[in-house]
Amino acid sequence: MDEVTDRPKRSVGEDHGAQPPDVEQSTAARLESLRLYQTMFERGPLGQLIVEFPSFRISAVNAAFCLMTGRSAADLIGSDGATIFAPGQNPTADVVARLADPTTDGYFANRLLQRPDGTGVPVLSTVSAVRDDAGRPVHLLVLVEDLTHQRETEQAQRRGQALIDTALAALPVTFSTFDSSLRFTSVAGGLANNRRGPEHFLGKHFSEIRRDPEGVIALQTALAGSGSTTRALFHGETYHTLNAPLRDDDGAVVGVVSVTTNITPEVSAETSRRRAEEQTLYIARHDRL
Repeated sequence: MDEVTDRPKRSVGEDHGAQPPDVEQSTAARLESLRLYQTMFERGPLGQLIVEFPSFRISAVNAAFCLMTGRSAADLIGSDGATIFAPGQNPTADVVARLADPTTDGYFANRLLQRPDGTGVPVLSTVSAVRDDAGRPVHLLVLVEDLTHQRETEQAQRRGQALIDTALAALPVTFSTFDSSLRFTSVAGGLANNRRGPEHFLGKHFSEIRRDPEGVIALQTALAGSGSTTRALFHGETYHTLNAPLRDDDGAVVGVVSVTTNITPEVSAETSRRRAEEQTLYIARHDRL
């Protein structure tokens, strides 16, 4: 007799070790995500490194970070993270303090790295903490952006602005801006002649500096959208002012920009010329007598 059994019969070609389709798809998706992340890590244009916590040993770096720091991956991997910073710039204590709060998963900070030749590299460091099930940080993923070119640009802009300020201060011209209440928001140039710095003007209403009703009317005209000019005597000097509306990106008038020129020498020369002409005319008339 044949043995009777309740076990199901196997179909031909059936493989009971195969994974269900949905599990296989999930596994493939995870592997693809891991591959993409690894590619971005290795080939990304920004410096990246993975640091063990709390030992601060470097466990992985990408090519961009090696280039930034002037070190090879062999030099960096396994080394103490403090060695890549300039003397006195080791951020270890700051990192520990920031991550002591279990709700802190990341932050960014300005740091100063140092190459083997002693060159400093200003960077913006973005740190993401990977925590274990107990909430303790175990790894730090650090994204590093080199700010060298940005700092150089900023320094060049500061030097350029200093040159412009020096040139403006030597000119008998004052550039001023006012808000919609006619209070000074900026002043540059021509101040040395009056021995007054910008702090004397900023925040004050035009009428607090000059008792000039015609000047106020001219500024109000500019606020209304039309240019205006005035000539006024101030502290024994004659000034000519050109006012224009100051507009925002949408074209709305938000204030006034004024350019004031000291025309005292021209006025004096014109007065002398008129007097000379009058004297010449007077002499000519009396000579005929």
